[in-house]
Amino acid sequence: MTDTPPSYMSQAWFALLRDACTGRPRSEVAAQLHISPAAVSQVLNASGKYGAGKARTDRIARRVLDTFGGPATDEETRA
Repeated sequence: MTDTPPSYMSQAWFALLRDACTGRPRSEVAAQLHISPAAVSQVLNASGKYGAGKARTDRIARRVLDTFGGPATDEETRA
């Protein structure tokens, strides 16, 4: 196991997710995103397959951006 956090944790959508979960139950945020509370927790904690880099976060990232705002993709912010 490595001490380096996954690269997705430095992306804008992750900050939006973290902020959305501040002071609110993760289950409530998960319901807004139409994903499981376990997935939200694993992404935030960099645990399970997300933390190991064996699961993709693009679906969750898309839902976070669509729900809580932010740039659509890295490509659009670079254009």
